[in-house]
Parts: sequence; structure tokens; C-alpha cells
Amino acid sequence: MGKKFFDIKRVEKEEKKEPLSKKRSNKPIIYSLASLLIIILIGFFVYSFTSEIIIEIIPEISSLEFQETVSLDTEIEQSILVEKKLMAQEIELESKSSQEFLSTGRSLEEYKATGVIRVYNEHSADAQPLLSQTRFISSGGKLFRSVQAETIPGGTYQDGELVPGYLDIEVEAAEPGSDYNIGPTSFSIPGFAGTPRYTTFYGKSYENMTGGTTEEKSQVTQEDLNEGEKQLTERLKKRILEELLENVSEGFVLVEPTVQYQVMTVVSSHESGDIEDSFELEIEVKANGLILKEEDLLNLAKKI
Repeated sequence: MGKKFFDIKRVEKEEKKEPLSKKRSNKPIIYSLASLLIIILIGFFVYSFTSEIIIEIIPEISSLEFQETVSLDTEIEQSILVEKKLMAQEIELESKSSQEFLSTGRSLEEYKATGVIRVYNEHSADAQPLLSQTRFISSGGKLFRSVQAETIPGGTYQDGELVPGYLDIEVEAAEPGSDYNIGPTSFSIPGFAGTPRYTTFYGKSYENMTGGTTEEKSQVTQEDLNEGEKQLTERLKKRILEELLENVSEGFVLVEPTVQYQVMTVVSSHESGDIEDSFELEIEVKANGLILKEEDLLNLAKKI
């Protein structure tokens, strides 16, 4: 009988593969972790920015104003609050100050030229008196007058000839102004016109006439003095009030409405009408007032 042969083959078990679409995905896990991280960060920032917040509550403040009549008495030794009478003490202080002020007035100052004329007497050996205000006219027509009465000595004869006598006299221009500041020249005496003396009495100047001016200058007025006193007094009052406040003892207060001022002295370097560019004022002021105990004042306010 014939034999049957059987082929024995190794049969390998095939691995069963799932479809790609059925593989497990990791994305949900990643999304969850990211969301958790965002929540943690938000919580951190919220905690950081809110952990130091300070809430400040400011109460509303209102003021109460009232007026009361209060008596201040320097004779009592203790305040009587029931009668609204407070014990007061006097305080006094003096202060002095000075200041320079500019003059605002204007004055037209006119000055006459002056000088010296040598008057000659060629008329005779007799002296010739001249009255005060005797006129002398310069060769240029400028009129001058003698300041005072003078006597011109007579001439003397030498070798039969008359040597003129002479005298230097002070003269002043008839009008103010620089036009009379003339140089050396000759003068005639119009009072002798029509007589032999007109030619035998004459004058000569050997130096310039000077001092003739017309100019506007500053002048101190009464308004300047009054305004300067007012300004300096007000400035001094402010300063003396500050000094009073500094001198108030601890625990006391100065009642400013009670402070009174008195001008003691006013001294001016110049008077009204003086021709000056400026003037200086010195003023002394005395101030006195009343001080109270601060405690008494507060207790009275509370009581009211």
C-alpha cells in the first residue's frame, strides 16, 4: 500500500494590526496640561497684584464757625469762663528803622554868573564912590551889577601925569544863564553916560565870569516826606508784629486785633523844598497788645 506523505509546515501566527485610525491619541493630555498651567499662572499674577492692596478711608472733616463776645481783663488773675471773661496780659515792644527815598519834585534852578572887575579912575585924584548895584556893560553888551557899594580910589600924579587909581570889585550878572559866563573883556559904566566920567571911569576883567546856569534839579516835596513816612511805618509795623509773636511765651497766644501802634519819632535828613536827589527817613514805632493763655482760649471754645 502506498504511503502518504504529509507536508508539515510551521505556521506563524500573524500579528493582528489595528487600523491607523484606531490608534490612541495624546493630544487631550497636552491640552489639559496647558490649561492647567495657564490657570496656575493667572492665579499667581492675580495673587501678586492683589496681595499688597491698601484701602485708605479718609473721614470727612467739616468746620464749625461761630462768633462770641469775649471780655479781656488785665486786672483778674484767673479766667472766668462762665462770664466769658479771659485773663489777659500786656506785651509791648519798640522798634526803629531807616530808609532812603528818591525825591520826585522838580525845580528849575537858575544861577547868575559872577566875577571880578577892576575899575579904574583916570578922572582925578579924588576917590569916586559907587553905589551897590552899579551897572557895568561888557563890550559884548552883557549887563553886570556891583554886589555892594564901593569907593574907587583917586589917581596919583607921577612926573606930572595922572596914574589911574583902581579897585577890584565883585559883580553879578543881571540875568541867570550860561550866556553870561563870558571871558576877559572891558566894561563901561552907563550911569556916567553924558559926563566926562564916562570915558575916565571904566572896568576890565582878567578872568572868566563863572557860575551862570539854568537847569532842572530834583527837589524834596512834602508829598515825598508823607509817602516815605507811610511806607516805612507800614514796613516797620509788619516787622514789629513778627517780633511780638516771637516774644510771646510758651503756652500763650497774641490777640492780633488788640495790637496798637504809635509812631514815636520821625527824623528826616532833608526838609520839603530842599534841592536833593534823595532823602533819608528814620522812624521809631511802639506797639502794644494783649496775650492770653492758650489753654483758657481752648476751654472757652469747647464750652461755647
